[in-house]
Amino acid sequence: MSRKKKVICVWAVLLLILCLPLSAMAEEKTDFSKTLEGFPLHLAGDPNYIFVWGNEWSADYIKRDSLKMIRHAAPTFYEITVEVAYVGGAMNGGKEIASTKLLGFEYSFDEKGRRLLYSPKDLESWLYIDADNDRGMNAERKAIGEMAYYLVFGKPFYGYLANFDSSFYSSSGMAGVRGVAPAGTEGENSFYVCPGTLHEDAHGFSVFVKIGPDVKNLKDYIMEFALMEGIWYYSFYVQNQPPVWQPLAGNPLYQRIWQIAAHYRK
Repeated sequence: MSRKKKVICVWAVLLLILCLPLSAMAEEKTDFSKTLEGFPLHLAGDPNYIFVWGNEWSADYIKRDSLKMIRHAAPTFYEITVEVAYVGGAMNGGKEIASTKLLGFEYSFDEKGRRLLYSPKDLESWLYIDADNDRGMNAERKAIGEMAYYLVFGKPFYGYLANFDSSFYSSSGMAGVRGVAPAGTEGENSFYVCPGTLHEDAHGFSVFVKIGPDVKNLKDYIMEFALMEGIWYYSFYVQNQPPVWQPLAGNPLYQRIWQIAAHYRK
């Protein structure tokens, strides 16, 4: 093999190695729009039964009118109970409820972040739910707990921190009730704010923004807004990367998004 061909092969291998981490990062985020495909968002068309999780064998539906706030220690601790209906073969048209179960969830906030626990039946023994685990029973319980919190408070608990995008919350029906607010255009794209996905923290808030050339071709992005030394800044959330902050005053479109989101903040 000639020296020139050897050099080309070496560079090809290096480029392949460099691309691998990027591919892995792209696959880390769960695409809940795919999870929703094939499942009725409401069991037999009844909005009281809200789809939250499913696989090829069964699906889980939260019973909306069963949601109860059991304990509340504002603003850092909540306990919610909810009945969950299990439906076999929902992806293939199954509508019969095989069983129901009462689950309890504890939500807490502290200096280390958010923490979610669940109780499988007796509401006395509690098990930890790992926010970063999207496998098996942990993923199922996490999804139920996330949707229960969203239905009670109208905003995510983990949200994008645990890879929940706005499509996950669509079965709640709240996005339609509260509306998707148009925020304006920039170039060929239109921007829409999803008020039901507002997430507050100590420094500011974040919200899902749908961006695309038309209403049928929209992608989800997350915009973060932070108040630093009396000045509002904005940033687009990028998985596994630190935020890059820009002064909000320098962009009229993002000021409009901020104004719309601020209108819906509680």
